Amino acid sequence: MKTNSKPFINGFEYAWANISLAVNGVIINGITSINYSKTHEAESLYGIGNVSIARGVGNHVYEASITLQRSEVVALQQAARAQGLVDADITGLLPFTISVSYNGDQGQVPVTDVLLNAQFLSNNIGTAQGDTSIEVEIPMIISHIEWGSL
Repeated sequence: MKTNSKPFINGFEYAWANISLAVNGVIINGITSINYSKTHEAESLYGIGNVSIARGVGNHVYEASITLQRSEVVALQQAARAQGLVDADITGLLPFTISVSYNGDQGQVPVTDVLLNAQFLSNNIGTAQGDTSIEVEIPMIISHIEWGSL
């Protein structure tokens, strides 16, 4: 079997340490996780027999979630209050853009994914005895993703 005599392209892969995240252009430092995906609905269509004869396609479905330190959630709640949401409910914030940048700090090609028309779907908190920090996972709805802007 032939082996790759040059196992490193540039020596480093993208890592969490290379990520920066901005909401409407404002860098968020207290993020501990970001997840986003696009799924294209498709199904096999059947006619006579038991083998599919065609494929039907449907919607593109986008999903996202973010995990933030409690202090970042408090800042978002203050922004909600500034937008006139008296109960500081972040689910009422106007749609916003999230830019996730994978910086080329160690030779990688810098790339940015942009999540458009994001809105939070819940305003929640949970903590337990012994926690040294409070992380809040918040599901989001997004309209679409611009993958890999350079």
